[in-house]
Amino acid sequence: MRRSSFVAAALACGAVAACSHARYKPKGQLLPYQGFSTTFPTGMRLVVYQRQQVDRFMFAASYRAGAVDDPGGKEGMAHLAEHLAFRAAPDGHGRPRIFDQLIASGMAFNAFTTQDHTDYWEIGKPEDLAAALALEVARLRDPLAGVTEDDFAIERDVVVSEYREGFETDPEGMEVQWLLERAFPGHVYGRPIGGTPESLGHITLADVRAWLKSRYQPAATVLVLVSPMPAREAAALVLEKFGALATGDRGFPEDPLRYQPPGLPPPPAEELPIVRHGAPVTQAHLWVGWVVPGLYAHRSPHSFAVAVALGAVVRAKVADQRLTEEVTDVDTNFYEMDGAGIMLVRVGLRRPKDAERALAIVKDAAFLLRTTDYPRQRTVLAVRDYLLVQSYLQMERLSAPAVSEFLRAFGTPDYLGGWQKLVAAQLSFDIDAYANTFLTRDRAIPVLVVPDRNLSIGAVSVGRSRAASTADELEDEASQLPAPGTDKVLAMALPPGLDRAERRIFPNGLTVVVAKRGTLPVAQVSLVVRTDAEGTPGVPPGLPRLALGASRAKFLARQQIKVGAGVREHLAPEYLVRAERGSSANLDVLLEGVARWARDLEVTSFLPTRYAHERTARRNRQATDVLARRALLAGLFPGHPYAAFPAPDQVEQLREGQADDWLLRELRPGRATLLVVSDQEPGPELWSAIEGEFGGWTTGDGSIPVAPAAAPLPPKRTVVLIDRPGATQALLSVGYRAPVCAGRDEPALEAIRWLLRSRLNRRIRIEEGVSYGVQVYGIERREAAALVATTAVDQGAAASSLGTMLEAARSLAAKPVDARAAARARWQVAREYAFEFDTVGNVTPAFEKVAWLGLAPDYFERMPPSIATLGPERIQAMARTLTVGREAVVIVGDGRALEPQLLKAGFEPEVVFPPKEQEDAE
Repeated sequence: MRRSSFVAAALACGAVAACSHARYKPKGQLLPYQGFSTTFPTGMRLVVYQRQQVDRFMFAASYRAGAVDDPGGKEGMAHLAEHLAFRAAPDGHGRPRIFDQLIASGMAFNAFTTQDHTDYWEIGKPEDLAAALALEVARLRDPLAGVTEDDFAIERDVVVSEYREGFETDPEGMEVQWLLERAFPGHVYGRPIGGTPESLGHITLADVRAWLKSRYQPAATVLVLVSPMPAREAAALVLEKFGALATGDRGFPEDPLRYQPPGLPPPPAEELPIVRHGAPVTQAHLWVGWVVPGLYAHRSPHSFAVAVALGAVVRAKVADQRLTEEVTDVDTNFYEMDGAGIMLVRVGLRRPKDAERALAIVKDAAFLLRTTDYPRQRTVLAVRDYLLVQSYLQMERLSAPAVSEFLRAFGTPDYLGGWQKLVAAQLSFDIDAYANTFLTRDRAIPVLVVPDRNLSIGAVSVGRSRAASTADELEDEASQLPAPGTDKVLAMALPPGLDRAERRIFPNGLTVVVAKRGTLPVAQVSLVVRTDAEGTPGVPPGLPRLALGASRAKFLARQQIKVGAGVREHLAPEYLVRAERGSSANLDVLLEGVARWARDLEVTSFLPTRYAHERTARRNRQATDVLARRALLAGLFPGHPYAAFPAPDQVEQLREGQADDWLLRELRPGRATLLVVSDQEPGPELWSAIEGEFGGWTTGDGSIPVAPAAAPLPPKRTVVLIDRPGATQALLSVGYRAPVCAGRDEPALEAIRWLLRSRLNRRIRIEEGVSYGVQVYGIERREAAALVATTAVDQGAAASSLGTMLEAARSLAAKPVDARAAARARWQVAREYAFEFDTVGNVTPAFEKVAWLGLAPDYFERMPPSIATLGPERIQAMARTLTVGREAVVIVGDGRALEPQLLKAGFEPEVVFPPKEQEDAE
């Protein structure tokens, strides 16, 4: 339930005409609630959902303890406690921690803290359910068993780094926080969930122990289990494992179902002026918020509908007043807590001086929601249908935390059915009363964020909390628990059966793949079109995005919105995807939508779209994230089309005829693969429907995409420093070229990815405490590939952390890892593989990858035995194929502070100073 308004993005077209044709109505009924709910003698609540159609379980333990319960001056307590709870060693210090045991089990797991509660969850195979229950029992019985002062110091530093990454490295996090602080003055919802470096510095391990003792109690706990087991059998297993925690007398005065969340703050006494904040951002943002009811007010559907309608009216008024030059973008969102929510509008501005005019537009738009000048009812109906179908689709991967949240707010365990009833009831009438009450002019809360490159958002440092010799890491190849053997790996990483899908090639050249997955009534239709690479002859940089952006299909996806389907378009350098996901009962509409998009797409608004793209290209010359991406690709693929980025003058030179030609050349059935994945058998009726929609798609010239020449390897290491004055952290990215997908040892490359992440987290996150964490991801192209490690570190540790990152890859290539580390890496690869194909939504990207890279249909089927035989020699052999010593290194941070540090360490960076554009001036 605690969703931000993705509905606004899905329904960006705003009002949609109603249609009486039965074909264009949402179809499919929710499966009846099959479950069991009870309250144990200790006050602990249990909800069991029986899902016979799935082969996994999801278990969540949700505590009515969140950031609202943080003591004054020690904000961040709940979030820090969540981190520490994974370090608990139920059998005593020095014994395996809960994190170790979860890793060894093969389960997927995580936790999160909100303003109002904290949730821990696990997903695994049914045979692992008993182990998951035992671990949550141990966590509830003693959340910090075996946790030492050193453990505490480690995690407090990690949480401080998390704060800096979320609020300093990404200024938008602080922009939202500024608005929340003004919307909730002196209110608990105005505080950051994770606290601040200063408040975290005031917390001790004794504080956390006392806080957990008072908050993590059975009567404050809701347990939710979703599994294929019969509901009462599953409930009996839960009762058996929790024992006295369920049947004893350990009470807690605050019943989670009787929780009264913080109420709404008093509305402003008069219209508020704009408050101005400077930040190291590249363009001005005007934020306008309204405080609205939260989850416990039972008005969530109204809130989502208002967010969609508000965004549509703001965009319409911007266009009506010819402000598309001054306003670069408009986003609306809705964030919901238990006791309150906030409706957000963000307006991107070329010039800060236009803020007052933009604020007037936003306030006028809110007023129009209460008048007859805007067709609100059509938007309400569109949002209703979308929400109904999206909740229906959640059957495929039911969220246990969402069930507990719904139980607390509404008192019923039937989350899916209860939510649908609420949507249908509330959105059967208009939203004017809601808007009239909460979206008034005097309730609007404006905040303007303006570029100030010499201003740091700033943070209070708590210093290093412990000696740098700590050799401890949660996700470590040297875990105390041995990695499972080959049999367990093979049982975990099963062949996904993608090769059993039916495949045909139509006379027009279209390849069609139809796969039956699972038994839940969910369908996804994806069209993958292989395209000429951007930057190759005939495809100037920026042309593909401009051609698609300036085009519109006659169908306009209106019918998809009416049946509640989700629509996704993705443009990559060498392919594009149009995907629609919805109820399989509306599969005919999904097929029609994708087919008409492919057949009818035409350029309809070239000049205004080109002008918008020019403005974006100009702003990108200042955007440090874009500059960093460009520098990384230039270092990895020197002088190659894969490093192409459009410059403003290149976009300005593009012509409408080029966009028309690009659509005609690229959108051809001979270049495309249609993927239909659902619970339906690929029988004659389904094939007939597919052929009816796609058989008439014109064949064109039958050309195949032009693949660029193989990208040359980097001749040497490149180090680029992107100046971001005032930054308190340094963003480090280190990229290595890797072999292309076809034919490479994929399990070995995945093992390297995990080993790099593990070792770098141990050193940078744990031993040194200068980073929230390290990520390692891949870049995939038809003729080249890369592996990239990235992290954000304290500014003073940039050079040393960069040296650590370079050494980690070098050591993997220099000698084989030991057998224990290889076994641990093999197990991590198997764990991740096990959850890649278990839903329609998960398996479709795998089919898409096979399509655009031209892989063999059994590519993924060959993976499990290869994973099972993975050893040290294969890992080293793959590491030696990486361009160690010829890395592409990109650093984003304060140039004045970082350049001397890097030079002293032996790096000679090329320093890039983003230009200050005139359009940002007052």
